This record gives sequence, C-alpha cells and structure tokens, in this order.
Amino acid sequence: MPLAGRRALQVERQQAAEDFVVGHFRGVVGPVVGGGDGLVEFLMRQIQPGGAGVVEVVQGALLQFRFMAGQIVAENIAAAARRLNELRENWLNPAEWVDWVITPEEEKAGFPRRPVAKPGHEAELKKRTLTNLYNARPTWLNLAHQALDKAVAAAYDWFDYTPETPDDEILRRLLALNLQRATA
Repeated sequence: MPLAGRRALQVERQQAAEDFVVGHFRGVVGPVVGGGDGLVEFLMRQIQPGGAGVVEVVQGALLQFRFMAGQIVAENIAAAARRLNELRENWLNPAEWVDWVITPEEEKAGFPRRPVAKPGHEAELKKRTLTNLYNARPTWLNLAHQALDKAVAAAYDWFDYTPETPDDEILRRLLALNLQRATA
C-alpha cells in the first residue's frame, strides 16, 4: 500500500516505546508486543479503511484497544452533533419563553434544571415538540442534519457523499463494509 494511503495509529504513551504498537490499516509497523500470540496483529486487521486504532500495552499485557476514526474526524462529528442539539434545544425552549428551575430536592437527587413556561407562553411552549419540529422541517434543521451526515460520511472516507446520495447507495456501502469485516 502506498504511504499516502496509510492511516497512522494514535498511541497513548504511558510506558516505554517498546510497549506500544504503531501501525496502519492492514498492517503493523513495529515494535509489536503481545507475547507472539498474534493478538495485536489480529486487532490491527479489525481497523476499518480510513480508521485508526489505539493499542495500549503495559508490561506486555494488552490493556486497551479502541477504534478511532481519527481525532479530527471525531471532533467534527461531535461538533456537528452538538450544534444540531443546541439548535433543537433553542427551538424547543426559547430563552424568552422559559425559565430554568430546580427544587432543592431535585438538585439533591441529581436532576438537571427543567424548563418552565414564563407567564403568557404556556400554550405556545406546549406546541414546541420534536414531532412538530421535524414535521415542519425548517431549513436550519436540514442544514444541521446535512452537516452531521457529512461529518459521519467522512469517517468512512466517503468524500463523494452529498445529501442527494440515495439511501440505497449508503446501505450498499455499509453492507460492503460489514461483509468485509466479517471475512477479515
């Protein structure tokens, strides 16, 4: 595989360099640890194309392996999801319509603050439901979902993804990835 197509692993360094594996998709670039039982190599083969993984070993024992789509990709997904949630929450509970309250008992029990309609906004606030929001599907909601979809598609290296990509094509690609992982 050409170097440009390789995905570097992100490694958490808490021990000496020889206690970590550094690699890329479909291969391991030493040093490899794990007692020669092939476990690290097996885990490395589980990384999806375009993904990266973390293998952490301490004193020769495998402690942790997790899949990562890459720090930047993960941050983009998180940012798009936070933005979508923020927009929905602002629509559901407009600041000019609600006060956020909590009783001492609720606070002691660990409950979050809850919105209570300000006088004169009770009827309007009752109409602010996710069902009504998604039935109305305002442009800002569509754009926020498209931004999240695009960020997730990037995690799969689907840089040709657009909001017009048919569901059948998305499902075909996901099935291909699942079949690939099943035969690896």
